[in-house]
Formats: sequence, C-alpha cells, structure tokens
Amino acid sequence: MKTDKRKLGAFARALSGKMYLEGRYATARHYVSSVARLLQYLGVQEIPLQRLNTATIEGFNAHLRAKGLRPNTVSFYNRNLRALLNRAKPGWGTALFAKCFTGNDSTLKRAIPVEALRSLRNQTKLKAGECLARDLFLFSFYACGIPFVDLVYLKKENLKDGHLIYTRRKTGRQIIVKVTPAMQEILARYAPQSRGYLFPFLDDKLSALQNYGRYCSALTQYNRRLKRLSLSLTSYVARHTWASVAYREVGSPISVIGTVLGHGSERTTRIYLAGLDQRKVDVLQAEVQKILTDEPKKKKNLPLGKRQTTSGKVIDYQRKKQAFLD
Repeated sequence: MKTDKRKLGAFARALSGKMYLEGRYATARHYVSSVARLLQYLGVQEIPLQRLNTATIEGFNAHLRAKGLRPNTVSFYNRNLRALLNRAKPGWGTALFAKCFTGNDSTLKRAIPVEALRSLRNQTKLKAGECLARDLFLFSFYACGIPFVDLVYLKKENLKDGHLIYTRRKTGRQIIVKVTPAMQEILARYAPQSRGYLFPFLDDKLSALQNYGRYCSALTQYNRRLKRLSLSLTSYVARHTWASVAYREVGSPISVIGTVLGHGSERTTRIYLAGLDQRKVDVLQAEVQKILTDEPKKKKNLPLGKRQTTSGKVIDYQRKKQAFLD
C-alpha cells in the first residue's frame, strides 16, 4: 500500500477550490476554516494526512471544550473535518471521529415576546441602516420565518399570483406563503434600490461568487444592526418568534408549523408526506400576523374556581368538582 503523502491544508484548499467552481461556497469556507482551527491547535502550518489519528482528534476536541466552545460549535468543526477526511479516504473520517460529538445539541429556542415585536415595529426614530434591519426582521416574521439567506436571494420571479414562492437553500424544500399588505409595503419601500433582487444586497450583474461575498457581508452587518436595536435580536430570532407565536398564541399543530418552516429531517418528511393544503398555510399566516396587528385584549377577572378554555368557553371547575363529589 502506497503511503499517503498529501498534506492536510493543501488537500483542503484544493477541495475547496473545486467546490467554489461548483458554487458550494459555504461548504468550501467551512472546510478551510475547520482545517485552520485544527492546525492552530497543533501549532503547525501544515501536516501530512497520514499523521492524523484518533489521539490527535480527541485532543483537538478536548482543546475546543477547554476553550469554552459550545457543543454545537465543536460538532461543527468535527463534521467538517470528518467529511473532508472521508473524501481523502472513504470511511477514514468516520473512524477517526467515532467517539467525538457530531450531532446537534438541543438549545433554547430564541424568540421574543409579541409585545417586544410590536415595540420593534412601532419604532420610528431609526437611522437608515437600522430601519432596513428592522424591516428585514419584520418581513422574515411576516413571511412565516423565512431565513435571511433565502430572503436575500429573493427575486421578482419569486412573486407569483399573490404568493412568495421560493426553495430553501438549506433543505431544497419549496415554500409558498401569501404576500400580505405588510410584506408588500416593505417590498415597495426597497424596490427602487434593488438590482434584480427584492432587497438591496445582491446585484444580478455580478457573479455568483461576488454575490455570495455580498451575502456574507450583509449577514454580518444585519446582525450588528439588530444588536443595536435590541441585544436579544439576531437574524434567526424572527424565525423562532414566528414559530413560537404560531404554536403558543395561535395554537397551530407542530406538523403544520414544521412544514411552513421547510424542515427537511427524515422525521419531518414522514409527517408531511401527505402534503399540506396551501389554504391552511395562508390562513395560518394571516392569523399569526393578526396577533401582531391587533391590540392585546384585556383579560376578564373570573371568579375563583372558573377557567376559560382556548375556545372562550368558561368552565366552573368548582361546580363540576362538587357535582362529582355529590
């Protein structure tokens, strides 16, 4: 068997170069950054692939944990390196990372209360950049939690028959949501600044790689501006907030919410295999948006022992209890 004389860094750069040509820019960047992190831990600029072993990988993981990195961040590096090494030799990366965490740790979903969302919507004294960030956040919420990457790449052809139709870049699932008046107002506000896209970030005269660079810069700037509006805001908070309002305030089934969000897991696929009536999505979207538009209703003070159901029916539990005892 011939000795593998390839170097880790060189192999990663060559593979990422090929992926750039294929338009897989994010994966290419992740491979290179993960290798850079491993080489930094080893204290070298390059290392032969054949020198990597389980002890090296486990030491790398211990180093990342000692640095205080969260499990999902450690998993991010592990998954990228595993995939990279599997390309060097099928099954090799899987074997090296067999005892390392490569999953997704459950984290607390980031969502803001409806009151905070209303307050954000009603802010008026904002700079141009902050106003854009606010509008993008609200548009994401109105559009059933559309992720920032999908929002940035929206074009006029994504609008058809009063609906926004797009394919999630992460899962490849098609999403259809109705364009509400609030969404249309935001779109009209930025239409004069757009260059082939619905929002003023990308340019249809630039290459795919140049537009990807613009997307990365836009995401960084967007999150910075959101932080200036509120420390609790990030690009994904709008998505989590929509899901939270749909579930807790509107009472929509989790299966419907998952479909609208475009989740692509195997479990989700089984749940939604039968498909979803588009009218249900339109109704759900309108109900969720109404929660933000309508003023909060005053709660009635019911006598002790009485409770109100989600349907509005008041039940006297004390009387029922007494009847049962009698």
